[in-house]
Amino acid sequence: MENFEKQECHKFIVDKAKENPQLTSNELYLKAELAFPNLEINQNNCKKAIYRARQDRYPPAPDTLNLAATDFSKTLFKDFHVFSKKSATGETIIFLALKSAYPQIADAEGIITDGTFKTRACFGQLYVMHATVGPQIQPDHDTSSYENQLRKNFTRPVGYCFMENRTQASYELMWESLKEELNAELKINWQGPEWILSDFEQAQKNAVKEVS
Repeated sequence: MENFEKQECHKFIVDKAKENPQLTSNELYLKAELAFPNLEINQNNCKKAIYRARQDRYPPAPDTLNLAATDFSKTLFKDFHVFSKKSATGETIIFLALKSAYPQIADAEGIITDGTFKTRACFGQLYVMHATVGPQIQPDHDTSSYENQLRKNFTRPVGYCFMENRTQASYELMWESLKEELNAELKINWQGPEWILSDFEQAQKNAVKEVS
């Protein structure tokens, strides 16, 4: 009887992991504890189940040999869009964003950016974009309404770009590719935001001047 219950518990853990691979192993562990209060749950089994479920659901991390040809379309979000571009000199960027965020990027007065280095596989950095969202505060507004207006003015993450390196050519490729993507999807002539806030590296600064 105990062996049967252990088998049922194992099946429960595997099935729950497959249903929702976004669960943490601790969340899965707590679910298993509630479902099988008389068993001692092995948390390591929960970790393995989540890991395997994610490996089955998502494509493998690319390497330098297959970066440009990798299919990045496998995703849990139907609205999620991925496009990759390669320059004549060999730099490759992969841009990820929700298509529903495209209008917010195009309408944003400003974009705030930052990067994390040495991410995964062959990538040199993950470059993150936040766009300003909400109505702008006009200088002639009644000051009593500023607090409410400010609550509507915030930023949200709108795009992520994997880059092989941090050269000026890579930054230019990223901004040019984003412009082409937005203009094609939204049928507009977007040339970039009014301002960009970042801890500018010289290569990034030169690229923004070049493409804006």
